[in-house]
Amino acid sequence: MFWLADNWKEVTDAHIRFMKDADVKAPVERSFAAVVFTDIVESTRTSPASGDSEWRTKLDAHDRITRQVVHRHQGVVVKHTGDGILATFKMPSQAIEAIVEMRDELTASGIPIRAGIHAGEIEIRGEDVSGAVVNLAARVEQAADEGDIYVTKSLRDQLLGSAQRFEWAGDHTLKGFDGVWELHRLVAD
Repeated sequence: MFWLADNWKEVTDAHIRFMKDADVKAPVERSFAAVVFTDIVESTRTSPASGDSEWRTKLDAHDRITRQVVHRHQGVVVKHTGDGILATFKMPSQAIEAIVEMRDELTASGIPIRAGIHAGEIEIRGEDVSGAVVNLAARVEQAADEGDIYVTKSLRDQLLGSAQRFEWAGDHTLKGFDGVWELHRLVAD
């Protein structure tokens, strides 16, 4: 019956730690993914001004739209970040298509966003993801302006031959990362 308990792994790990006097190392699962971060622009300023009820209605609309769009493009909403999302996609083109659709639907609903995308190998941690690729995607999103979708140069290069067009958005210093990073803005058709 012990193995049927919801927390069987935590209990087993505790016993192993006690017996071996060492931490249990979980296997690391790595996977390629296009990682997307979005953020509702000026949410910190506008949420108190709109009041809790109106802000909750806006967040509910945001969450519903983002879940639907990500699902339509075969992505996974890893988590909501309060005023945005972290999502993963198997392919960069899926991420781009989803974010364009999401930005347009949210803007039409009065919810302006910005987004950042980077792709590479990530670590899968149960229902969560982590690693340098995830952190870099978050920093790319922070560099974007309202309505913009920023990508790294390497993501842009992965989309070579696609219908997507990008323009140089400058060289940026990104918190936590050495050097200067070349970012590109998705050009709307």
